[in-house]
Amino acid sequence: MKKISGALLITLFQSAVSLVAQLSLARILSPDIFGQFATCSILVTILMALANLQCDKYIISGKGQTLQERFKASAYIEFLVAIVFFGLAVFVFPLILKLMNKQELIYYSLILACSVVYTPLTRNKAVLDSQFKFFKARLPQFIAQIIAAIVAIFLALNNYGLSALIAWRLCAYLLEVVILAIVYGPPRFQVVERESSKEILHFIKPLYWSAVIFVLYTSFDYYILAALISNRELGLYWLSFQLTNYLLILKTTLNNILLPYYSRVEDNGIKTALLNSHTKLLTLFYLAVSIVCMMLSGTAIDIVLGEEWVDMTVIFNLFTIVVMFKAFTSSFLPYLITVDKRKAELQSTVFALIVLVILLPILSIKMGIVGALMAVIISTLLSFTYLYFKYIYRNIEGNYFKTFVGMLLVSSLIFGCSLLSTTPRVAILTSILAIVFIMLIKYLNRIKLTLNEISGSYQ
Repeated sequence: MKKISGALLITLFQSAVSLVAQLSLARILSPDIFGQFATCSILVTILMALANLQCDKYIISGKGQTLQERFKASAYIEFLVAIVFFGLAVFVFPLILKLMNKQELIYYSLILACSVVYTPLTRNKAVLDSQFKFFKARLPQFIAQIIAAIVAIFLALNNYGLSALIAWRLCAYLLEVVILAIVYGPPRFQVVERESSKEILHFIKPLYWSAVIFVLYTSFDYYILAALISNRELGLYWLSFQLTNYLLILKTTLNNILLPYYSRVEDNGIKTALLNSHTKLLTLFYLAVSIVCMMLSGTAIDIVLGEEWVDMTVIFNLFTIVVMFKAFTSSFLPYLITVDKRKAELQSTVFALIVLVILLPILSIKMGIVGALMAVIISTLLSFTYLYFKYIYRNIEGNYFKTFVGMLLVSSLIFGCSLLSTTPRVAILTSILAIVFIMLIKYLNRIKLTLNEISGSYQ
């Protein structure tokens, strides 16, 4: 449990550094510049998703080879794939940006596209995770984030505008690769035989496509909105998403940390107990965050970012609710991966993408940014509904749909409270927050006991 606590602690510090950096940059730069960066970032995010074969899951959970053999082979394949996709980006990005009438962003987007090689060059983090060295795996990224933030803020203060944001992203990736190479040795690649490559591709295929479709799903709204709204409005929407998306770092970290525990447990009762504590812990944490945001976001945005960003308050609050449901849904995935249900994430994400493709254009045209958010919320809720009836209901004991309905009611309540005047809003939300905090401590103790039981059985 100490190893997990250390990893979560450094992840929280890293998120705090990134958050402070982004807030500082937003204070210095305008929503228009963030709208331009959003366009570049969306293209590169999709590029990195296409090049990321999700081999960290194979390194941790794959069978039939040693840990180092899985690492070297999968990193080699991912590196080759990254080079290929970068080559494609050189030709494709200019065409896309010309169609969007944003030719001025071509060189910025291509420079940012160099980050596509980041993933294969940092796969040794999966080796450290597999060895339960969670803190060591995350320390280089934390250091890199601090240095990158300082560089970006310095550039922004000296009127480098969009270049400061590009440098911020690239420096963080490059420095982490360098630090990992210095401390734990350079990346090691191994030429893969045909049979081994088939084994790797068979394992990661459903995970890969689910990740790609998920990125398309989370980026589709940007493409629609970019054609309908100004750079300023896109900047408000993008920053709201980014700030709330930092919250998902904790979810991703916890899921990655717990995956080796799920993989090692054979007793279904213990595995189910771990899942129950896992889902409740994540849900309560993100509910607490949503409540705090509903109480303070308007005032905080005005003070921290300035008056020109105040219009993002409602967007930001709605995104915190989206984040809570995404965290709840994703908490089931480590369990499903270990019981050979790797297609679960892919199928639920495809379903959500189809819903989003249908609803987003209609609601965006009628209601603008709020309509886009409503489409995102509906698709997120239906994604869990699909996952539940297709996989969770059939394979996992426990009435998790009841929890889902409870989350719907509570999230509606807290969002309604956010529209009240200050005194009743703070009074009601503080009472709910106190209850949530007590339950959070309860499930934190439960997951600690379960993990200690699992660790004890393998000593």
